[in-house]
Amino acid sequence: MCHPKYYGNCFNNTTERTKTNNRTALHLAGRNGVPECIEPLVDLHADIESKDSNNQTALSLAVWRWEQNCDSIKKLLGLGASTTFLVKPTEKAKNITKCLAKGTVFYF
Repeated sequence: MCHPKYYGNCFNNTTERTKTNNRTALHLAGRNGVPECIEPLVDLHADIESKDSNNQTALSLAVWRWEQNCDSIKKLLGLGASTTFLVKPTEKAKNITKCLAKGTVFYF
């Protein structure tokens, strides 16, 4: 379940952004590996492709900590998050592949 300390008010305003990095609740859920918050936020119209001040999406932030965030990566991909930030085979692309179930290879 989403921890109220961090995500309790996020469901009231899915477009509110942090002051430091211009991140939404969805960015934070992706980066911090909180997959149970991702779908409810998207259902409440959080923009899955929204970019922070560093041009990062929730998926690109989740990939940054891929070992802890595999469930978040799978959830974001399942909800249609774009992988356009992976324009060529990179370490990030390899990390996503490692997270996908049953050894599925993801080509970008």
